[in-house]
Amino acid sequence: LQANSDLTWRDIQYLIVYTSDTTKLKGGEWTTNGAGLNVSSQFGFGAIDAEAIVTRAKNWTNVPPQEYQYVYTSNTGSAYSHYTTTLSVTSSDIMSLEHIVLTLTLTLENYGTEYDYNDLYDYIYDY
Repeated sequence: LQANSDLTWRDIQYLIVYTSDTTKLKGGEWTTNGAGLNVSSQFGFGAIDAEAIVTRAKNWTNVPPQEYQYVYTSNTGSAYSHYTTTLSVTSSDIMSLEHIVLTLTLTLENYGTEYDYNDLYDYIYDY
């Protein structure tokens, strides 16, 4: 932050991603993501290069303010029902997508009978 005291936590995220070094890492399978950046499930975006971060931070232009969009949906049914819900968010104002936060609330009602939740676990996690 001494290089640029105007940086936000989101700017730091971008700086880490854009300056990470993939050349010094052995192994890992690298692919190119939708933003055209190299990424690995083993190493993320690569090794953090502190010197490169500081150098780039000196002339960094802050990312635009974060915006939020909320979409709500509700489904009801039995524990053994399968639900697929598609939520569509369309806006000409969305230039990039950084995060998706999903809040899921489940309520399982038991109407006076004994229920073996292990059976439900076995049903959900087919191992």
